[in-house]
Amino acid sequence: MIGKDEVKNVYVFTKDGLIVPVRKENPIKGETWEKELVPYSEIKKLNLGTVCIEPEIKGNILVSLKMRREFEGTSDRQKVKDKNETNGILLPDLQKIDLTMKDIRSMVTPDGQRHNVTSWAVFLVDLANYLESINKINDSNVPIDDYAGRKRYLINSENKHKSGAKFIGTHKTNKGLHIETNYPPNLIVKNSIHLIEYCNQDPSSFKVIM
Repeated sequence: MIGKDEVKNVYVFTKDGLIVPVRKENPIKGETWEKELVPYSEIKKLNLGTVCIEPEIKGNILVSLKMRREFEGTSDRQKVKDKNETNGILLPDLQKIDLTMKDIRSMVTPDGQRHNVTSWAVFLVDLANYLESINKINDSNVPIDDYAGRKRYLINSENKHKSGAKFIGTHKTNKGLHIETNYPPNLIVKNSIHLIEYCNQDPSSFKVIM
């Protein structure tokens, strides 16, 4: 029997398609992994970690399935992967990528320091901690709206949004400020860029390694 913590590592081939793990943000449970069926007709090249799956589809029927290790040959995909691991990706460039099933490994700050992170939520907290450490976030400039600027704060000294609702994310910065982290990865990136610009810094001076 597959445990709930192992769901994110399991891929199942069925006659209707491939069941893949998808990371979800649950308001109550936090980050969870759920299973989702992807029809073969919608899969051109699905990157599963170090394995690349290349299905041949004819009339919505799976004719053949090629599985290739990423490290075989010097494909463009491998070169991009190597570049990502060596140099990182500029934070604004992440807006062009669907991050739904992509994990983050570390953040590189403008001073060249690499900060290892375990999730996109932790990345947002570590970013706020860095901005705190250079005095760009302090008591004089909070609360800070989230990227949408409507009902939510991104950072506040109280565990409370504009609407009066409590933060769903339970994280705090090193100096005890509440930070809302209950966003999917792509919105984490939007909020990160918004926060950096709010602090009069350049988002392009931050990099992410996935």
